[in-house]
Amino acid sequence: MSKNRPYVMCICGHDPSGGAGLLADIKTFEMHKVQGLGICSAITYQNENDFAGIDWVSEYKIIKQIDMLFELYQPKVLKIGIVESLTVLENLIDWIKNRIYEIQIVWDPVIKASAGFSFHHDLNKECFFSILNKIDLLTPNLPEFEILFGITNVNEISEKTTSAVLLKGGHSDDQMAVDQLVFENQLYQFEHRRKEGFSKHGTGCILSSAIAANLALGQSIPEACKNAKEYIQPILISNSTRLAYHYANE
Repeated sequence: MSKNRPYVMCICGHDPSGGAGLLADIKTFEMHKVQGLGICSAITYQNENDFAGIDWVSEYKIIKQIDMLFELYQPKVLKIGIVESLTVLENLIDWIKNRIYEIQIVWDPVIKASAGFSFHHDLNKECFFSILNKIDLLTPNLPEFEILFGITNVNEISEKTTSAVLLKGGHSDDQMAVDQLVFENQLYQFEHRRKEGFSKHGTGCILSSAIAANLALGQSIPEACKNAKEYIQPILISNSTRLAYHYANE
């Protein structure tokens, strides 16, 4: 059965709670009926409430994992989460695109855990903008957007990069949660009224992996973002814990 499904690869950390990172991405891929391939970039010590630390997987070991999978599979889309540094990230992207040039890349730039742990203390802006020219979509939340770009207005993005940027609206205080996508010099907005539910761990991971799955299914970037936003809505009210229940994308 899986032979009929497109392959999607993720490079991200292992969260043992399953709410974020590698396990959450694979759950999301399965719900979208794409075949997920998972590359571990870090071992984290956490649960859905607290973050205690991280051990990074070396660039060499990440490439070794990918290399074995590339012997059998040609993924259409790559989703990237936490990686040790921007230098390592750019090296990985260069190596991967040298093997599969047409692969689409979605980068969810995790800079800080919700518990307050910072992953990167020295962000090389030159390296960051170089990476942007090599990916298809960046999916920052508002704090990450401000740190990476040094601006607060997504409309100024086209002056800084040609890649698509989806600014997630979950950190705003407004009644409506609005995600803003800049794609090919156009602004798209995806609005949802905030749900009276329970805070969920790993929603950024789930959203970006849903986008990656939709791209692998042949959707455009605006379609993929819109449908991923629809996918995550029932997750936010799926139960009373911080660990989401996933539902099939029909």
